[in-house]
Amino acid sequence: MKSLVSPSSAAGVPETHHTTTDRPHAGTSGDLFPGTTPAELVELVHDQPMTTSRRVAAMFRKEHKNVLRSLEKLLPALKADDFDRLNFEPITYTDESGRRQPEYRMTKDGFMVLAMSLNGPEAVRWRLAFIRAFNALDKAVHRKHKALMNRERELIRAEVARSHSAVNAILADTRAERGKTTEAHHYANEARLIGYAMTGVCIGVDRSTLDADTLRLLHRVETLDIKLLIRGADRDTRKTELRALVLKAQATAQALDAGDADPLQSIGGAA
Repeated sequence: MKSLVSPSSAAGVPETHHTTTDRPHAGTSGDLFPGTTPAELVELVHDQPMTTSRRVAAMFRKEHKNVLRSLEKLLPALKADDFDRLNFEPITYTDESGRRQPEYRMTKDGFMVLAMSLNGPEAVRWRLAFIRAFNALDKAVHRKHKALMNRERELIRAEVARSHSAVNAILADTRAERGKTTEAHHYANEARLIGYAMTGVCIGVDRSTLDADTLRLLHRVETLDIKLLIRGADRDTRKTELRALVLKAQATAQALDAGDADPLQSIGGAA
C-alpha cells in the first residue's frame, strides 16, 4: 500500500482536507451495534476502507482531543516499516464554528492499534463493530474489483478473437498472393508460432485460461504478426521477432515490479 500522507504531512505539516462539519455518528438502532451501519463507521477513500479519529471518538464516547492525544503518543513507536505513514493520515475538518481542526484518517490496521488503547464498558463491542464494518467494505471492494476485472478480461478477449481472425485472414491472403492454398494445418502452424512467442514452446495457447494482462500481450503479438505477414516476413523472422517482443515485455514488467524501470520506456512498446 502506498503512503497515505503527502511529503508535507510526512514532515509534520498536516494535509488539509475539506470535510463536513462535526456531527454525531450514532443513531438509535442497527445491526452492528446501537444505531450504526458500516457507512457510519467506515468509508471508502480511493477504494481503501478508512475511518477517522472523530468517528472513533464518537463511538467510543471519548473526547476527540483525548483520542488525538492517545494516537499521537502511539505514533513515534509505529515508525518501524513506515507503519505510521501507511496507516494514519493527518487531515483537518471544519467544526461548527468554522474553525479548522486536526483529525486523523486511518486504515483497519491503524484502527486496531488505536483501539487497543481505548477502554470503557462497551469498548470491546465497539472494536468488533468497527472490524465488521471494515470487513463489509473490504468484501464490497473485492466484489467491485472482481466485476471490473471480469469485464476487462471479456473486452480484451474480444479484441484477441478479432486479432486471431485477422491473422488467419492475412495468412490466407498472403499465401494466395504467392499462388498457394491455405489448409487447416497452416492455420494450426501459425497458432503454434504464436504459442512459441508466448511460451518458448511451439504449442497452441488455451486462451480461455489467460488473465487480462496475458491476453493483452497476446493481442500485441498477433498485431505484430499481422504486420510481419503483410511485409512478407518468412516464418523464421516472424518467430524471432514475436518471441523478442514477449521477452522484452516480460523484462519490462519485471523491472516495473522491482521499481527499476523508466515508466516512459514501457509506454507504447512494439506492437
